[in-house]
Amino acid sequence: MIKSRLFVGIDVSHLLKDVIDMTSSTIECERNDIKWNTGTNLHITLLFLGDIDRSLIPKIINTINDSYLVEPFKISIESTGVFPNQLYPKIFWLGIKKGSQYIEGLHNGLEKNLKQFLTIKNNNLFVPHITIGRANSNMNYKKLNIQNYLNTLYDPIRIDVNSIGLYESKLCPEGSNYTLLNKFNLE
Repeated sequence: MIKSRLFVGIDVSHLLKDVIDMTSSTIECERNDIKWNTGTNLHITLLFLGDIDRSLIPKIINTINDSYLVEPFKISIESTGVFPNQLYPKIFWLGIKKGSQYIEGLHNGLEKNLKQFLTIKNNNLFVPHITIGRANSNMNYKKLNIQNYLNTLYDPIRIDVNSIGLYESKLCPEGSNYTLLNKFNLE
């Protein structure tokens, strides 16, 4: 049985490089403590499915096609944040303000319709975001200062969301590679 690591998401690649460069420069830490995204492979994860038997991919695609998604909508990216907390941040992200209710609606609908395929149970609160950096496992948190990052202001980035995608994620030493398996237009 061959498995693929799958998620449903919204592609926002190539739209945020300047904001990533600016916000990442506000953090005080050792140079290699955080691996920043270069502006490619950026997305908003709507639902992480996990490691799925590849033979189920057509059924997943059909289930998404048969689901009512939403009409196209606009989002506004205009905040910063971290997971799991400010003392020991592992994930650095940009937050969605305007349009987040549509993203939450998509997440809830997909989670309900695809629950039979989910390989992991996620009890965390869903927070619409775009991961832009990950802390290295050997980060020295005593030398980390993220307050300027958390207080960074930038012009909102407005994006029209017209589609979502089913993606395969392959973990590589240099980072994750994503392959679009199917695009679903919002109508």
